[in-house]
Order: sequence, then structure tokens, then C-alpha cells
Amino acid sequence: MAAEQVTEQVAQSLEEVAMVTRRVDLRGIGLFSGGLVVGAAVGFYFGYRWNKEKLKAEAFRESAEEVATLRKVYQDRERRHEEARKAEMERNKASTEEKPSVDEVMRQKGYTSYSSMGPVEEERPLPPPVPGVVTPPRRPVAKPPFEPGTTPPRAELNQKDKMDGWVYAQELTQRSPSAPYIIHQDEFDLNESGYDQAEYTYYDIDDVLTDTDDTVLNNRENLIGVNTLRWGHGTDDWDLVYIRNPKLEIEFRIWRLHQSFEENVLGHQNDPAS
Repeated sequence: MAAEQVTEQVAQSLEEVAMVTRRVDLRGIGLFSGGLVVGAAVGFYFGYRWNKEKLKAEAFRESAEEVATLRKVYQDRERRHEEARKAEMERNKASTEEKPSVDEVMRQKGYTSYSSMGPVEEERPLPPPVPGVVTPPRRPVAKPPFEPGTTPPRAELNQKDKMDGWVYAQELTQRSPSAPYIIHQDEFDLNESGYDQAEYTYYDIDDVLTDTDDTVLNNRENLIGVNTLRWGHGTDDWDLVYIRNPKLEIEFRIWRLHQSFEENVLGHQNDPAS
């Protein structure tokens, strides 16, 4: 009896399921499925749009950062260029200022009128006056006047061709920016170097080089170099030579006098009988 009751209940349940199944509207299932498809498509569309806008915003932000970085780089470069231009203008302004005198240049370079490479020779004192003997006064020495850009008159016997023995190509190969060298008379007159110019006098009897105020120049190697007194080379006078010192930025015109500095300037006379 129990088995028959269970069987009967199962049969009733199956019948009820069949009845419910027959009542389900297939159109509702189709509409439901279609709604799911449409919803998925709409969601995908809006999700795609949102992701696209997000990617665009991200790309724009990265581009803005790159532009800002490049702008900073160019601004820094322009600032450095401007600072360099200002520094160059300051250097040019300083270089165009008035050049110091020859004495000032020599002091700045560490040179003096007396040699700093050894003991300084003191000026020899004059002998004491002898009663009844009058000491002759110092006699002025006739020196050619120095006028920049002009050539003083000279004796006809000393005149020569200033191009005699002068070959510019050969002279240029012998010049150095660190040592004095001979220049042509025309180079001195034109003064294209812009250097200061000075005049010295050389007394060949006692081998003495002096400044315009008769100061003995014992440091002559630092001023005019060695083996540069080639008289008449590049000039129109046998007793004249022009020398340029690129380190001191000075050009010299040196006259040779066939006289004695000791006799003509200091007034010392050698007694032949002594």
C-alpha cells in the first residue's frame, strides 16, 4: 500500500510539472533572451566608448607632460645662451677699455726697469769733486724724435732699401707668440696689432739699452728678446730696428747711437793719459 501511494504521488507531481510546462509562453523566453543580447550589446558599446575616452585622456596627459618637459629644456638652453652672450659682451667691453701704459704693463707682467733675475746693479756714484776742478755737466744726447706713425729724418749715409733682405714668408715662419721678434717698418707704422708702442736707444760703445728717460734697461732679454738687434733689417736705416713683444703687447722702435752712455749721459770721461 505504501508503494502504491508513493507511485501515485510521483505521478501527480509529474502531471503538475507537465501542466506548468505547457503553460510557459515561448515568446516570453525569446523576449528575455533578446533583452539579454541587447543589454550585452549596449553595455559593450558604452564600455568601449568609456575605455576609448579614458585612453584619449591618458594620451593627452602624457603629451602635455612631454610638451612641458621640452619647454623647460628649451627655456634652460635659452637661459644659458643668454648668460653666455652677456658674459661675452662683458669680456668685449673690458677688452675695449683703454690699455694701460707701457710701465703699467711691465709692472703687471712682473718686469721692472731693472733686472729681477739677479742682483740689481746700483747706480755708480760720481767721484767726489776735486778742488779747483769743475765737473763737466751731463751733456744731452741728440736722439731722433719719436712720433708714432712717422719716420724721423736721418743721415743719407744710413738710408737703405727697407725691403732689402726681407722676405715676409720666411719672417712669418720664425715668429712665435711667446717670444719677441723683428717686424717690418711698415708693420710698426700701420700698428694693425693695436699694441702699445715705445722707443728705446742703444749705445753700441758700452752695449747699453735705455728708455726715453735714460733709464738703463737691464732686463732687455725679457723686453726685446735675444739676437733681435739686427740693425737695418726691415727698415730704411742701418741704425734702426723694430721689435714686437707679443707677451707684453708692446712694439719697440730702437735707435742705435755710435756713442757711449757713460760719457754722453752720465758725464764720465775716460782720461787717455790714465
